[in-house]
Amino acid sequence: MSQNPNPGAYPPPPGQGGQPGYGGQLNQSDQPSYGGYAPAPGTDDAYGARQPVARPKAVDTAVKLMYAGAGLWLLNLIVPFLMKGQIEEQVREQLEASGEVVDQSLVDTTLMGSLIFGVVLGLVGVGLWLLHAWANGKGMSWARITGTILGVLSVLSTLLGLVGMGMGIGAGGNVLSMILSILGLLISLGAMWFMWRPENKAFYGQR
Repeated sequence: MSQNPNPGAYPPPPGQGGQPGYGGQLNQSDQPSYGGYAPAPGTDDAYGARQPVARPKAVDTAVKLMYAGAGLWLLNLIVPFLMKGQIEEQVREQLEASGEVVDQSLVDTTLMGSLIFGVVLGLVGVGLWLLHAWANGKGMSWARITGTILGVLSVLSTLLGLVGMGMGIGAGGNVLSMILSILGLLISLGAMWFMWRPENKAFYGQR
C-alpha cells in the first residue's frame, strides 16, 4: 500500500497549476492571440469576415455631381414654360412645313402634348440621377456601369443638341438652353471621371 509522499498536501483543483480545467475559464495565457492589430479595411479579419471599405472622396464627389445633375434636370422642367411663346411659334412653323392646315386649336394641342412629354421625360431623368447617386454612394458596381452608359448617351445627345441650338443662337431661349446643356455636359463628364478613379476599386469591389 503506497503512502502519500507529502502528507497534508492536496492535489491542485482542475484548471490550476498547469492542469487542464474542466468547465472552468481559460487563463489569459490560454487565449488565442491575433497579433494585437485590427485588420485593414477590405481584408478578412480573424474570423473570415470582410471588413467594410470607407467611401473614397472621389465617390463622394461623384455622388454630389449626380445630385447636382438631378437639380439641373428639375430646372430644365421650368425652362419650356418660360419659353412657351417661342415653342408655340416653332410648333406652328413645323405644322405649316408638314403641309397641315394650321389653326390655333391644333397648335395648342400639339404644344400641350410637347410640354407634358417634356415634364414626364424630365421627371424620369431626375429619378435616374437620384437612383444612381444613392446606388453609387453604397458602392454598387452595377450603378457605376449603368451610370457610365447613361452618361455617355447624355454627352452624345447634348453635343448633337448644342449643334442644333447653335444654328439659332440669336434667340434668348436658345442661349439659356445652351448654358444649361453645357452645365449638364460638364456634370456628366465629371461624374464619370470621379466614378472610375483607381482608388474606388476596393469600394465598388465589395458589392
